[in-house]
Amino acid sequence: MKKGLMCFVSMVCVIAMLVSMGSVSFAQETKYKSTHRFLNYMDELGIPYKYYGIDDKNWEAVVINFDTFGLSTFSGVECFIYFEQDDEEVCLRIWDLVKPSAGKNYTLSTINDLNDYCPHVDFVFDENHSTIFAQIDMFIHINHCSSLVFKAMEVLYNTLEDEEISQALKGLE
Repeated sequence: MKKGLMCFVSMVCVIAMLVSMGSVSFAQETKYKSTHRFLNYMDELGIPYKYYGIDDKNWEAVVINFDTFGLSTFSGVECFIYFEQDDEEVCLRIWDLVKPSAGKNYTLSTINDLNDYCPHVDFVFDENHSTIFAQIDMFIHINHCSSLVFKAMEVLYNTLEDEEISQALKGLE
């Protein structure tokens, strides 16, 4: 009886320690299957994330900080991943990547050049917020969503690590 109680207390202590560490993520209660599968995949890989829940447009949001992977070109970059309620569409966004101080025409010309150079990632100039963001939109199949979304995340990461792209974006600041 005492041995069982000791095991239980030890297990509770380990769980409390892991939760207090903050870097360990556990799959959240999610509304959509695609989000749940992706978060389980992140847990398997040991990649920390923040779960934001359902937004006002009924998309389920998760955020992964690219500093986790050692992104050297930009600091504090967070990849927002939005899962659609029908489990068929996923949108990846890196908001506020650059706040350009260059003129509008130069900024738009640079964005067009970047989109030609890198057709798998869209760079967008948001004039209302005077910022540039990067995005990938994709359709998924529920059986392959985890690896596909992770691969899209890798594409965004590698795009930002590309020297020509990072220099062009920083040249707009």
